[in-house]
Amino acid sequence: MTSSARAAGSLAPLSLAAALVACSPDTLVWGVDRAQVIDRTRELITAAASGDEDAFACADGTADFGVPEDWHGMSPGAPARMAAPSPDGDDAAWRIDLDLDAHARSGRLFPAAVLYRETLNGLCVADIAWSTADER
Repeated sequence: MTSSARAAGSLAPLSLAAALVACSPDTLVWGVDRAQVIDRTRELITAAASGDEDAFACADGTADFGVPEDWHGMSPGAPARMAAPSPDGDDAAWRIDLDLDAHARSGRLFPAAVLYRETLNGLCVADIAWSTADER
C-alpha cells in the first residue's frame, strides 16, 4: 500500500466523525426530512406558547391553535410522512404527534398532533388534532 493510500484511508474515520458531529441527534435518529419536521415543531411549540403562532399557519389554513397555555409542557414526538391526502380534502404531507409532560392534569385539552403542508416557503400548519389528557 502506498503512503498516499494509507493517508487517505486514515482520513476516512475523521471525515465520518466530522459528519456525525455536524448532524443533530434528531438527524441521526430520524433522517434529514423528519428532523426538519421535529425542529419546526419545536419552533411552533415555543411560538404558540407565547401566542406568536400566526407565522406557522398555512395561508388558507383554519387550524385552531388554542391559547398559549395549551402549548405549555408539550414536546415533539414521532413524525410521519402522510401516505395520501385524507378523505376530508386535507393535503397535509406530514403528521407529528405531540407529547404531553407527565405532570399534566387529567381532563386537560391539549394539541395531540400537528399536520403540516409542504409549501415553497417550508412547512406550514394545515391542522391541529386535539385530545384530552387521561388520568395518570
